[in-house]
Amino acid sequence: MVRQCQLHLISKLRYDAALFLTYAGLKPKRGPTTRLGEKVDVCKIPEAYLKETKVEDGFETRIYQMQLLHREFDDPLNVVIYPGKDAIDY
Repeated sequence: MVRQCQLHLISKLRYDAALFLTYAGLKPKRGPTTRLGEKVDVCKIPEAYLKETKVEDGFETRIYQMQLLHREFDDPLNVVIYPGKDAIDY
């Protein structure tokens, strides 16, 4: 509904949201092409998606940006992943 009004939704997703990369394998000979690829593990994001690294007060913050898919959304989501202040392990 938001996209029909030429708008975009900006929101937070839960840390355990099921986000997937686009399928990059071979197209099957028969049947529909698989849309969802491998599930994203936020602890193992490829360096290709790294956009910015900051070091403040001895803490390193890495910001990643990528297009990801979710089963309940038709269009790819533009996702930015960064650890919040509550994500710091003590």
